[in-house]
Amino acid sequence: MGSIERTTRTSSIRQLNPKLQKGLQDYFQANNLGALDSQALLVCETVTERAGFGRLAAWLDGSPDSTEVLGLVLTPQYLLWARAGDRTDTVVVGADLKQIRVRKYASRFPQEAGLEISGFVGPNADRVRGKLALGPEEAAQQFIDEVIRAVKQAKPPRKSIFPWLNK
Repeated sequence: MGSIERTTRTSSIRQLNPKLQKGLQDYFQANNLGALDSQALLVCETVTERAGFGRLAAWLDGSPDSTEVLGLVLTPQYLLWARAGDRTDTVVVGADLKQIRVRKYASRFPQEAGLEISGFVGPNADRVRGKLALGPEEAAQQFIDEVIRAVKQAKPPRKSIFPWLNK
């Protein structure tokens, strides 16, 4: 069985991997979201290194990336993530904070933290549920906590039609 090592650090747009930076800039321009540098409240980058995954992984997953970079950007209205690998192209996805639910997920691996996201994601607002794996560093924990807080702020709890349930 192979090993996976993840490292997460706080970043800025200009410090992100160039593939991620370009993908995010293109996404912002294509969706008329303004200037990425001025919109970004918090940015982090996770590098995932995979080793020892042999033939079975190649057969099941094609030719998996041995190195993958994930950049996450929190803006006042959106959570965006860009992913690029040493064998795969850059993919950027964005979600309106009002259209998603997020929570920390408990990983089986002690060297991993992450966000579980569900809701309407992407340009077609497809309903999805997935996980973004981050490293165990404090930067990852802070980013996760800040995203959870931002989503709660964007979606205040609904008032019940039964007042006694609001207590």
